[in-house]
Amino acid sequence: MAVFLAVANRKGGVGKSTVAVMLAHALAVHGGKRVLLIDLDSQCNASLILMGGQGWNEARKAGHTIADYFYDLFDGIPSEARDYVSKGIGDVVLANGRPAPISLVPGSLLLEDIQGELYLKQASQSNDPDVVANRVRGRMESLIRRFEGDYDVVILDCAPGLSFAALAALKTADKVFVPFRPD
Repeated sequence: MAVFLAVANRKGGVGKSTVAVMLAHALAVHGGKRVLLIDLDSQCNASLILMGGQGWNEARKAGHTIADYFYDLFDGIPSEARDYVSKGIGDVVLANGRPAPISLVPGSLLLEDIQGELYLKQASQSNDPDVVANRVRGRMESLIRRFEGDYDVVILDCAPGLSFAALAALKTADKVFVPFRPD
């Protein structure tokens, strides 16, 4: 059973993605853990750090981003969560020269739009905005949990603010890291 770690802060520019990537490297290389990083930030910084621009662009074109994952599986369309995971990413290697066991569900520039679309889909079934918001967050939470059997640690790199995805990550997380600048 995986441990879920969220890296979150309502403020941007405090190093959330950097902390998430460094945690992934440390846990994989020094801790010997199988790590999955899920990039829930539409700025996609963790994805760009780990995959580079070309790798991220290829994942985006292939429809293998977190926005694609949420959109495709939200309504129960049968698909494998593993299809959205990029494996063996990053440039850090183990002492034996093999790639660190880090995988990534890449971020997407469309994540905010997809969250809005999913909310509107659910709004057609209820007039109560709290019920709709809880339903969207709850489904995202269950989609995030689908990865727990394949990894020792799942790191959730959250966007600034409190989007449905960030709220789902905070609810799912066993521990939350809150990086900040003391200014």
